[in-house]
Amino acid sequence: MSLEENNLRIEEEHQETLQTSSDHSVAQAIEATEEEPPSPCSVAPEEDLQNSSVPEPSNIPQEPYTIPSPSRSVVEFLSSRSNKRKRSQQDKEGPSTSTATACTDFLDDKVDLMEHYILYRFERQLPIFKEDLIRFVDAMDEEEFAEILQRTSENIEIFFGVTVQEVDTDNIQYELVSKLKLPNNGRIHAGNGLPKTGFVMTILGVIFMMGNHVTEEDLWKFLKQMHVRPGKRHYVFGEPHKLVSEDLVTLQYLEYRQIPDRDPPCYEFLWGPKAYRETNKMEVLEFLAKVSKNDPRKFSTHYEEALKDIEERAKANKKSQDEE
Repeated sequence: MSLEENNLRIEEEHQETLQTSSDHSVAQAIEATEEEPPSPCSVAPEEDLQNSSVPEPSNIPQEPYTIPSPSRSVVEFLSSRSNKRKRSQQDKEGPSTSTATACTDFLDDKVDLMEHYILYRFERQLPIFKEDLIRFVDAMDEEEFAEILQRTSENIEIFFGVTVQEVDTDNIQYELVSKLKLPNNGRIHAGNGLPKTGFVMTILGVIFMMGNHVTEEDLWKFLKQMHVRPGKRHYVFGEPHKLVSEDLVTLQYLEYRQIPDRDPPCYEFLWGPKAYRETNKMEVLEFLAKVSKNDPRKFSTHYEEALKDIEERAKANKKSQDEE
């Protein structure tokens, strides 16, 4: 089967889902413009997050920063793949471009195809063989394949919180490995699906950036900006309220508790025991910085707290080893 036929087959299977996701995203964006009444638990997290950075050395970007959420990027990422191919086809039918530009666009198309293929196979829990990848993207040689794979791996890690790892077998294949030990390799629930690790890392990041706890009201206001709403089924995350308030709490990645002395009652989220065991503040900060192409040192206060967290963990580990 030719490259074009392979691409068309996969695209046809995804097109209806991607269109539904895109239409849903637009509808949510319209709803997001509606004003909401103030809440006694609300502290406008997005404004605090924007203002949390402190100027660092001149080689570090100084632009205002908002924590980006993979939850929004996922929708754009999935839908943009078909859009890029349409634009590429239109460009081929239009005026010719320079050789350098054409080569760059051609390589971008191959990265796009590899991302599409890997996610398609992962979502359906099918093996991902190197031989198939080479044939699918029509890599000219090992060097070109390595570059395409590297760029693909970086994009998938940023959007989904998983890394592309080679399995050392005679017939080389690749696996997507979650940064957290979430069930079903990041899918959380049994069966097919895309990883939710990036979404969980983002929530942990919001909690960290908000002072290691965030009210339920503020978390949902933040996620609403990212097109994730309780009661609105999401293509990747399912029903978000159940995922956040039930699944992640049951799995002990989040702690959910009532805030004392609040009337009416208010609740907040904190890191759960598993989050502390499987990651740390520096890893979460670096993940968020990578998503937005920023340097984690841009957040001087949080960067210092993350360094202190690493030091305290090292001391605790050393003390535990000495006592054994």
